[in-house]
Amino acid sequence: MIIVNQVKSNRSEFMVWQVAITGEPFAQYCKSPLKALRFAFMLKKSKGVKISMESIAILQLEISRQRESAQGQNPVDAESVLSSEAAA
Repeated sequence: MIIVNQVKSNRSEFMVWQVAITGEPFAQYCKSPLKALRFAFMLKKSKGVKISMESIAILQLEISRQRESAQGQNPVDAESVLSSEAAA
C-alpha cells in the first residue's frame, strides 16, 4: 500500500511529503502535496499498488488549503474575470 506522510526535511527547516510503499525500503520526497499526490498515482499505475485513502484525504485537504491561501493573497476582481470571459 502506498502511504504519504509529512516529514521534516533533513536539508532545511521545511516540511516535505514522503511517498512510500509499505514493506519496501523505497521512499520519495516531494516539496508540495500536489506533486506527492501525482507521484502516488504514478506509483499506483506502474506498480499496481493501492493508495491509502487516508493519505489521499490528507493530501487533498492540504492542496485545498494552499489554493485558498493563494487566492486570499491574490484576490481576483469579479468584474475583471467577467470582462475577460466576455472578450474571449
